[in-house]
Amino acid sequence: MATTTEAEAREVMRRYFDGVNNEDWDDFARIWHDDAVVDVTGGLHFEGVDQVLPYYPMVLRNFPVHYDDPYAIHVAGDIVTVEIAFRGETVEGVPATWEAVDVFTLRDGKIAKLTTWYDMGHVVNLLRTPGVPEKRLAAVVRLAAAKSPYYKLRFAKLSVDEVLVDLSRLPVTTREELAAGPDEFLAAKRADVRQVVEGTGGVALPLTRGDMEDAAWLLSRALEAAGVTRDDVLAASPAHPALADAALRLKAAYSPAGVGATVCVGDGPTAAERCVAPGVDYVETPETGVIAVRTPEGSFHVLEDAHVVEIVDGELVVTPLGRRGLPLLRYATGIRATGGPGRVSVFALA
Repeated sequence: MATTTEAEAREVMRRYFDGVNNEDWDDFARIWHDDAVVDVTGGLHFEGVDQVLPYYPMVLRNFPVHYDDPYAIHVAGDIVTVEIAFRGETVEGVPATWEAVDVFTLRDGKIAKLTTWYDMGHVVNLLRTPGVPEKRLAAVVRLAAAKSPYYKLRFAKLSVDEVLVDLSRLPVTTREELAAGPDEFLAAKRADVRQVVEGTGGVALPLTRGDMEDAAWLLSRALEAAGVTRDDVLAASPAHPALADAALRLKAAYSPAGVGATVCVGDGPTAAERCVAPGVDYVETPETGVIAVRTPEGSFHVLEDAHVVEIVDGELVVTPLGRRGLPLLRYATGIRATGGPGRVSVFALA
């Protein structure tokens, strides 16, 4: 026997798609049961609202322009099948369209389960369109020049087009400049800041939700390179603000138990042996997120879809492509490296 009337079912659908399209996550959260389950094309599985709710902004960060058009809604008791046309743009301005089918199971006027189907390969290809890193670079440079008080001053005597032709025309941003006034770098409203984390040298970094998701996405790339899967448990210090979210992306369990001591770079092989687990080295700063991951051959490979990396006077200088709340252009990390000079895709630590 159905527990939800047709009118109630259609109202839930209205609130669901209004929530997604308007990114109104407060009301969106109210239409889910606490034990809700979501299954997504490609084998993604989420259980409980603590896993379900973060999934949506995590996906939509790749599509700043987006609209789900539920053009056909079929109600059969507690089962609602919705045919959807998605249209939008990636962060690089690439047009994105696809069809999807969502099947909802309702219980007492709330969503108990959702299964969604779409062409995962098509979506992945949209996000890997050739030339995307350059488009992402153009987008973050234009954003910083228009909305960040610090970079507005930098671009007072430079044109955006000049910098996009030759990034080195823009002076390097130093850690001291960032520490002197982090809020001056914000390209978002102060009210949009969701977390303040400790950066290099103790600077307080204001991060928006999008910047936090970018950090989690980058860290998940490093964990994936280490072979982490949904069958693993990550035991680590809670001091890393993105680790729990990165584990969620990989469907791995997370325990903030830690290992009882600080593990330094040189301790990696010993720690891996003692834990009977693989290890992976990666280069990261709080300001940029994970920059590069070490390969078995020993060199560090830049995540080129996420950063533009240069070596300037023996120092890693990084432009993160996914930080839109706190954009940093040509940020001098203080990390000594070899492999340049100029823009690099592979480097070694000095």
